[in-house]
Amino acid sequence: MSSDSNIKPQSTRGIPKDELKRIFGSRIEFIPGRPPRECSHVLLWVQQSVRISDNHALAAAVLTANTMELPLYAYFCLVPAYPGANARHFAFLLQGLIDLEQSLEKLGIPLIVDIASPKEGIPKAVKGAACLVCDTGYTAVQRLWRRNLGERLSLPRIQLESDIVVPSHQASDKAEYSAATLRPKLQRLMDLYLAPVSRQPHIRHHRRRSEPLPFSPIRSVPPAAVLSNMAEFGIKDTAGPLTGLYGGEREARKCLDRFLSRNLRHFHDSRNDPGLNMQSELSPYLHFGHLSPVTAALAVMSASRDESELKEGAAAFLEQLIVRRELAINFCLHNPSYNSPEAVPDWAQKNLDEHRGDERPELYSREQLIAAETGDPYWNAAQKELLATGKMHGYMRMYWGKRLIEWIPDWREAYKLLLELNDTYSIDGRDCNGYAGIAWIFGRHDRPFPERPLFGKIRPMGARGLKRKFEMDLYLERISRLS
Repeated sequence: MSSDSNIKPQSTRGIPKDELKRIFGSRIEFIPGRPPRECSHVLLWVQQSVRISDNHALAAAVLTANTMELPLYAYFCLVPAYPGANARHFAFLLQGLIDLEQSLEKLGIPLIVDIASPKEGIPKAVKGAACLVCDTGYTAVQRLWRRNLGERLSLPRIQLESDIVVPSHQASDKAEYSAATLRPKLQRLMDLYLAPVSRQPHIRHHRRRSEPLPFSPIRSVPPAAVLSNMAEFGIKDTAGPLTGLYGGEREARKCLDRFLSRNLRHFHDSRNDPGLNMQSELSPYLHFGHLSPVTAALAVMSASRDESELKEGAAAFLEQLIVRRELAINFCLHNPSYNSPEAVPDWAQKNLDEHRGDERPELYSREQLIAAETGDPYWNAAQKELLATGKMHGYMRMYWGKRLIEWIPDWREAYKLLLELNDTYSIDGRDCNGYAGIAWIFGRHDRPFPERPLFGKIRPMGARGLKRKFEMDLYLERISRLS
């Protein structure tokens, strides 16, 4: 560790704004400020983009540090009390940080993992920094962190959108009604933003291992040490770490390669069948920033150019990866109540309220639902899949949510329970996709259907439809093997 007296002036060059703007275009935002007279480093705040490949924030930070002839430090704030997170999520995150630490070291960039909130840690880490470079997050917590820093920091900041294909403010400046209204806006811009980030150069001016850090972290700990004893750091064990599912950029790439070789050719016509299990399985890696959506999109597009039989699968995948995912981000950005029942559109709220008194076929307690103890074997299987694997088949997630409208008279209580279960047990919980998906169950981004008991005008789903359309016996058999 070091004191302010260790800070040495090392640069007379400014931030290369023109070159950064030329390379990153509308992905980049410059927040003006006044750098210190004596600059010791450039700081990259890693938060959403925990990877090397197609990481626009990292690339911008490397270019800035090299131009200013300063060392670059990557800094991650580990927040054990992050809302809704537990050991299941932190294990996956920490595996990704271990991977990132090793990759950054090869580039000459130290990664400092600090047990601190950004509000506490970053003002110390930027002591003596010429500027702060960061990525962008879309949930309320992530946006609050960045807003708070804007009020506390006086140095220049550079922020980049690196976990979305089309930058959110370019795609739309309002809450979109549905995928149908957002899709044409995205399609006009996709080609402009579907480009890889160039290969990362090494840092030209980096710290020698024996030199102290130019700033004093609050509680710097190697991510491997946190992973080995999470309880010591106050991480909740509400849901334990998973076996067979590992975080990190290398694991993300393996998952993408498996999808390209096995499931992409069937994705368009089989992804909804829970028994066939033809989904991409990429959601956890996208959620934790271990995989860029640009990387995934380009890989799928490249594969479909080489093999014509993959084209339909590629089109269906890109619809999910870009249109549906960015609709979810738009939903969170423009709906302050995105993680509450108030996210449901007015027509649906009114209609669901009118059906609260309808006679229910069954009623189940919260404890019965969590334990997957209902009379519906399909619902039980979906819940068991979530508990055991941290994931749930996408079509079953919709069915899983719709059934609670039938079993819980107060739809608002059903909504809150779905949020709790998803955020607690799903490895990609606390994500825009999850929040938008739960809101869809109750009518958001959807249209009214003919009136019927219990559901009112909300789109219904039932067990008969599952049995008629899909290989549900295969799904039940697969889930039975998990236990």
